[in-house]
Amino acid sequence: MARFSILKPLNVDEKFKICLDAINFFSALSNEEMCKKLAIKPEENKTYPLSDFDFLRYLKKTKILPDAQRYHHSIVTLLKKMEQVGILESAGKRRSTNCYYFTKELTEKQRRSLIWLTPAIGADFLKYLLSPCIVQITGKIGEDIHAGSGIFISRTIILTCSHVLDDMKIDEVQLINGQETRIVNFKSHPKIDVGFIEIEHSFDYAETQVVFAEPKILDEIYVMGFPKIPFTREAVLIIQKGEVNSTNTTALDGSNVFFFSAVARPGNSGGPIVSSDGYIVGIVSKDFSSANETALPFYAGVSTSEIIKALQEIDENIILPIENYE
Repeated sequence: MARFSILKPLNVDEKFKICLDAINFFSALSNEEMCKKLAIKPEENKTYPLSDFDFLRYLKKTKILPDAQRYHHSIVTLLKKMEQVGILESAGKRRSTNCYYFTKELTEKQRRSLIWLTPAIGADFLKYLLSPCIVQITGKIGEDIHAGSGIFISRTIILTCSHVLDDMKIDEVQLINGQETRIVNFKSHPKIDVGFIEIEHSFDYAETQVVFAEPKILDEIYVMGFPKIPFTREAVLIIQKGEVNSTNTTALDGSNVFFFSAVARPGNSGGPIVSSDGYIVGIVSKDFSSANETALPFYAGVSTSEIIKALQEIDENIILPIENYE
């Protein structure tokens, strides 16, 4: 006998769409409309608490997901996760079903982006959102090919490390999102490991999805970038998981860095360090290790506040997209 339930996990695109549908469905502003669609007659002037079962009925009836009830386990699990991370609010139970409201207040940056859905959907959503914004920066040291990483902070500006720009001769033409584009300008800070590249083509996507915030101790983070991988023909976006281990540490050269436990390899420099809630908390800078020790190195990043300081001193017209919680 054929199984009724579809046990295949939802992919990131499916989770994303279901999250958006759930937010609309459980919003108090949509309550009257949703009750009408489901032929529910609530008391006058009262918000009726809709349940996960009602949501499945809605997905089926509207043909958003005709087989919604066959995905019962996956969808109910996702709704519980949305409650757990504070996107949905519990409205109690009705019989054996869970009822929810969507009452979350969003900041200005969150209303423009989708980063706040990351805790519910997971790390694969970070790649889904940010991979178009993360680039490999290529160049040469002598005759040897080298590369670093960077991230768009506006339509034409790519943030990276100063040592990526200073240690190699940057290729005048870069391949970004499959399109060749010419570098028109680049600058680096003389003391803080921060620089930027300006390109001639405009990439609009990054303007809404990239948002910076400060790192916090034991934040779960992801390092994203293009380390060199032997025996491969193309650049591969690699993601490493870790946590923030310290903040505001002063190195011997006077630079201010924070340390994290995710592995960062040559080529990761300039790539974003992203918190599990979707904010970029810094960029990969360098590792701290001693030639006389066999212990693993400490990996250092430049924090958002240091990036702001560096950019203001390099070019005050470049504004970092920061979460100010307004």
